[in-house]
Amino acid sequence: MSTTPKPNQEDILEILKDCLETLDAAPKSELTAETRLQEDLGLDSLDMVELVSEFEERISSLLDEKQLGYSADLTLGELANRIHEILNTENA
Repeated sequence: MSTTPKPNQEDILEILKDCLETLDAAPKSELTAETRLQEDLGLDSLDMVELVSEFEERISSLLDEKQLGYSADLTLGELANRIHEILNTENA
C-alpha cells in the first residue's frame, strides 16, 4: 500500500498562496508568511472556510477546521504551521 507524501511547511505555504490568489484575496507575489489573513487581507470566517476548502481540494485531504484556531492576527505562516501539524498527527 503506497501513501501520498504529506506536504512540508513550505509546500503548504505555497499551496495556501495559490489558493488565496485563486480566491482573489491577493496576488501570490504580495503574500508572505507574515501576511495577516484578517487584518491585511480582510478575510472573514466565510473566506476562511473557502480558503480551507480550496486547500483541501488541492491536497485531497480533509482538515478539522476547529483545530486551526482562527484569530484576528493569524498569519499565513502560522496557518501553514498548524495545517502541517494537523497533517502530521493524523494516523501517526
